[in-house]
Amino acid sequence: MANPVLQVEKRTQTGTHANRRLRREGKVPAVLYGHKEDTLVISIPEKALRTALQAGAKMFRITCDNSEQDALVKEMQYDTFGCNILHADFVRVAMDEEITLEVPIKLRGTPVGTTKGGALEQILRAVEVKCLPTAIPDKLTADVSGLDIGGQLVLKDIELPSGVEIAQDDLDAMVAQVKFLVVKEEEAPVEEEEEVVSSKEPEVIAKKAREEEEKKGEEKKGEEKS
Repeated sequence: MANPVLQVEKRTQTGTHANRRLRREGKVPAVLYGHKEDTLVISIPEKALRTALQAGAKMFRITCDNSEQDALVKEMQYDTFGCNILHADFVRVAMDEEITLEVPIKLRGTPVGTTKGGALEQILRAVEVKCLPTAIPDKLTADVSGLDIGGQLVLKDIELPSGVEIAQDDLDAMVAQVKFLVVKEEEAPVEEEEEVVSSKEPEVIAKKAREEEEKKGEEKKGEEKS
């Protein structure tokens, strides 16, 4: 599939205020760098960029001033809510040179351990891979259907597409596991009778104190009469 084409414009102004103005106009401030060429400060139509990203695009054909360059999305910055694109970084690539990038890991299948009371837990959701720009996978698929309770799947267990290899050294890094579900026992409720006794305790003490006070008063009156 051909890389999506982005028609971009060079930016003449930079900074917070200029970037905010671009976003109000429906454009995303961005930069294009790499391959020992000058960095281009550009703006991209937000709608075209968002549509391509939602379709899973990672490589683009950047068109600017009648020149075209292949570029890889290096970094995307979003607002606090993850909705609006604030800035984009692209790096130039050569189609005959390997690149390193991060791709998501998707789990496939239902582990046998989940039918015995286990629960599937995904530990690693993305990993860096190395490949030619023409071989970039949308995702890596990990089959977990054979996992029993206590079973684990690691990076080296994932079947890789042709021309793709894991870029990190630790191939024993855990991707997913099936854990036994432990049901926590509920604590026994405190009996209501104890609460009733404790709530009446101050009242009993007060009554006793009043009785003692009345008794002393009667004794004092008796002494005065005598």
